[in-house]
Amino acid sequence: MSILIIFLIILIVVLVLMIISWAVHISMTSDGSNKSGWADYSTFRRWFDSYEWETDNDFKGSLWNRKMNCKYHAGIIKFEGIGMKINNPLSYLLVASYVWRYTKRMGKGCFVNFKHMRISNKAEKKGYNVHLPSGDTVYVSLEEIYGRNLE
Repeated sequence: MSILIIFLIILIVVLVLMIISWAVHISMTSDGSNKSGWADYSTFRRWFDSYEWETDNDFKGSLWNRKMNCKYHAGIIKFEGIGMKINNPLSYLLVASYVWRYTKRMGKGCFVNFKHMRISNKAEKKGYNVHLPSGDTVYVSLEEIYGRNLE
């Protein structure tokens, strides 16, 4: 009987933590996006797999595609500047697990394609996100600003 009670307590704690994590994701995505929509795990996978992602040495577990204004960072999921809110806690757990496995496979500082194959170990390039008056955000590299290779 006591084992059943311990199991139920552990199950309730896990469920509460999942719901809190999902609620934080919803809040962060809503606050960090001008536009957002709802999706399930399979829709997330379709969108996620259609981009090339890179990691950032400062934010472990975060992924970026700055050219297309996509990110997976701090509970925020964005594709082309539009937030994607996952529609239930179980789907969000699957999303987080998929991204965690993806970042483990790709290795730090490597650019990968959606089939998880390593393309190259490119040197880290710096640049800026420029916010245009139209509301769009464009990533501009230092090479584009200064017109030369920075090595």
